[in-house]
Amino acid sequence: MLKLDYSIKGMKVTGTLAQSEVGEDFSVRVPLQIQYGRGQAPTIHWVGTSNEPAPFSFTLRRIPVKVVLDPAQSILAVRK
Repeated sequence: MLKLDYSIKGMKVTGTLAQSEVGEDFSVRVPLQIQYGRGQAPTIHWVGTSNEPAPFSFTLRRIPVKVVLDPAQSILAVRK
């Protein structure tokens, strides 16, 4: 299972991505889609997971409104 926690402050997104219910040595790179205001194309940033929550921080060129975990549902995961 993947769990995303994040906050947006201006043009900076910070957070953690945690995985559970997998082997201790399992890791995967997960896409995070950064969404902006209406009519603006989203961007994708990749975060690697491990057996510990993975912190991330992105400074962007525009003010984001939302972060979506694996928007194309390309990673096998149970979401809660």
